[in-house]
Amino acid sequence: MKYLIIILSILPLITFSQGLTWVPYDDVNNPTCANLSSCEENIVCFNLLYTPEKTGIITSYTTGYFADCLDGVSRVVYNQSCLLPDNSESRVYCESENKVLINCSGHSGSSQLSAVEAGVPTILHQVCFQVPPHAPIKMSLDETTGATISISGSGNRSTTDFPKCEEYIVKWIKDCLDEQIDEVIDLDVAKYDEYLTRIYWDGVGEFAEGVYKIYRSTNSIDFEEIGAFENEGQVELMYFDKQVEQGIYFYKVEYVDQKSRRIKSNMVRVALGNELDDIRLYPNPTSDFLYVNSITPLQVISILDMKGNVVTRQSLPAMSSEIQIDVRTYQTGLYTIRLNCTDGIRALKFVVLKSDAR
Repeated sequence: MKYLIIILSILPLITFSQGLTWVPYDDVNNPTCANLSSCEENIVCFNLLYTPEKTGIITSYTTGYFADCLDGVSRVVYNQSCLLPDNSESRVYCESENKVLINCSGHSGSSQLSAVEAGVPTILHQVCFQVPPHAPIKMSLDETTGATISISGSGNRSTTDFPKCEEYIVKWIKDCLDEQIDEVIDLDVAKYDEYLTRIYWDGVGEFAEGVYKIYRSTNSIDFEEIGAFENEGQVELMYFDKQVEQGIYFYKVEYVDQKSRRIKSNMVRVALGNELDDIRLYPNPTSDFLYVNSITPLQVISILDMKGNVVTRQSLPAMSSEIQIDVRTYQTGLYTIRLNCTDGIRALKFVVLKSDAR
């Protein structure tokens, strides 16, 4: 019986707290994760708030959420631990399930960084989305992953917590909504010829006085104003962009009324001239490093071998457009790289050719 007591004393204590929830970044003070929210770029950030029942040191945590895709694209632009060394990733299933799996995880906690006090809320994690106004995204717990938090208490007694998690709706924060009129411009674009873009949209006729502003970008991030004209009650509007060369362009329109309230459009993309590929792999073939350069921001990369096995999968920091991939350990052969971009998914081929196979 003496030995049985010793064995039981080292088993982790299991608790079921009520304190794991998502909150908008602006609702809490977060000194450990920078706020990447941007009304201009339609980016909103949320913190994962945990209220422990025990005092101690968080040594690791893992949880997973499914979030809706919008327009067939993952809207996750940032997924990062605020408390521990990060071990997170996002898996995109927009094509098959219209979902993205957000795995939130941190490990190797220390007393200096991850000490928590019973009953005191602590920010574990931050996730940011690029969400158009009035297009909410539902987040629900991945029941397979669940939520697990490990805490080391006094006497190195380990506690494993399985907090309950509720469904959460991601939407614009109030400060951004206050800048908007309760309406959205539905923008469309067409290639008129090799050097001319036609942009068109329905007017906002009920607002008597205001200005339409047209913006253009070559990378979907940095926009410049290329035109503006006053609203005269038009039902349908059209703008021709003539000052462009061959290439890929992004457009958006904004309407500003006399009270400086704004209606923003969706972003649209068009390729002028030859159908240029907006993603470049080089060198190809390669023996050591492969470089990926993309006009549109990259979110996730996956590399598959000739049998379809996943060799590597990596979630990228927000707004990544150029990355380096180490292929020095790859075998000679043909590979497929799948790139999840902010405007869709691309699949390209590349060859690894070792010097002894040349």
